[in-house]
Amino acid sequence: MEQSSRHGFFTIGKIIGAHGIKGKLHIATDNESLSLFEKNIPILITNNGIDQYYTITHIKPIKDGAILSFKEVLTRDEALLLVGAELLQERSFFPKLEEGTYYWVDLIGMSVLNDTGDYVGIIASIFPTGSNDVYVIKNERKEILVPAISSVIKTVDLEKKEMKISLPEELVL
Repeated sequence: MEQSSRHGFFTIGKIIGAHGIKGKLHIATDNESLSLFEKNIPILITNNGIDQYYTITHIKPIKDGAILSFKEVLTRDEALLLVGAELLQERSFFPKLEEGTYYWVDLIGMSVLNDTGDYVGIIASIFPTGSNDVYVIKNERKEILVPAISSVIKTVDLEKKEMKISLPEELVL
């Protein structure tokens, strides 16, 4: 999920195909953002420079994303016109998270410091592994992969955009 050029909106998926003949759409999305798709919540779809709100009537998670139905899309031909479009959501519609959990969009770009306060790098990207997420931290010299587990991640300060970590010995720079 990434910040859109539209203030307060975030890209939560992309339409990659039509599904069936009744206007259903196959969307690609990361694991995190499936929770952002709810029935009757407006989704902004931007397609070829045109923005329009659509209302989800059905969602079915699948391995590589989801199958969505929108109230405004009733035929395969209408669905095909939306292939390649991005789906955006306003931050105000994001579900509240449990304490200690964060949206990826809030972590990417965050500065990372080690136990002694030395700069490690920035979180360049995140990927899920099944048991936990992994943060890709880059600096001017290298890239390291850091597991998002409590023994490694010590503090996250969203206001300062700063994370403090305790690196396992094999990852120490």
